[in-house]
Amino acid sequence: MLPFPFPEGTTSTDAIGYLCHELFHASQKRLGFILPNDELNNHLDSKEGRISLRLEFEALRNAIEATGNKEMENHLKNALIFRIYRHNLFPLSRERENLLELNEGITQYTTVILRGSSKIETIANLKKVAEMILNGPTYMRTFAYHTIPAYGYLLQERKKYWNKEISMQTNLTDFFTKEFGISLPETIEESVKQIRNEYDGEKITTEEEDRESKNLAEKKLLIKTLVSDPHLEIAISGQNMSFNPGNVTPLEGLGTVYKGNVRWSDKWGILEVKSGLFLSDDGSKISVSFPQTVDHLNAKGNGWELWLDEGYQFVKDEDSGNYTIKN
Repeated sequence: MLPFPFPEGTTSTDAIGYLCHELFHASQKRLGFILPNDELNNHLDSKEGRISLRLEFEALRNAIEATGNKEMENHLKNALIFRIYRHNLFPLSRERENLLELNEGITQYTTVILRGSSKIETIANLKKVAEMILNGPTYMRTFAYHTIPAYGYLLQERKKYWNKEISMQTNLTDFFTKEFGISLPETIEESVKQIRNEYDGEKITTEEEDRESKNLAEKKLLIKTLVSDPHLEIAISGQNMSFNPGNVTPLEGLGTVYKGNVRWSDKWGILEVKSGLFLSDDGSKISVSFPQTVDHLNAKGNGWELWLDEGYQFVKDEDSGNYTIKN
């Protein structure tokens, strides 16, 4: 799926990048990569998860800008220390991050190489993408668009076709640690304490503590609007959704909220949402805020609109106060 029209300011090189990215996705199954696309890496919306990822990004930026191998390898080692520290904090993160990096990370690395840019342009593009990710509302589905392209770009200078060795069985953290010949310390946590301030650790921590308090308040409001208070709740037959991967919010133990421009199509019709669509953890239902108007085949609410197909109707449950759809 391509964005259309391309974002303002898109160059011909950028357009080639968009095309290469999606063409690689089209080839993934043939190459043996059969991957889920629903790993949200919810730990990357937590304070500690975000801090460790931002530290890793900062170490990678220094590695990319390094002028000598020794300097580059030192920053790479620190990037991997921050990464492994995060995996130790969140045991499931090692597998979940790897799945998304095999899916989007390897795809985006291919894009970076096939763009045909000069070294200076490639480094500038890597830094630009990293900045876009860091400035986004969440890192859960976007981090892989920088991590693997950055590690991979640095590795391809000494091993051009390293990516041909990657399979579904590859753990990319272990792979890069081995290929760069990096010897990691035995006490990862102590190492993080020693090196974090080389990468704006105090500033990052302060910013993330502030975000955490605001994030908790936002999640409380989303739960109230989309789960607790009366709302429109719809049973779904599959995950037929287009959405912005950089604008999702997990509601722990309940599900995930997708914000921005979201479109859901199902056997009952089409739902378009800008204010927030909730998808339950078990994948059985979606919900939006309470309808402001309900007609025969159309309903509207704050930031959303739904068009029903013939044979379906809106029904209000008197006990819960929720609207639903029935045929």
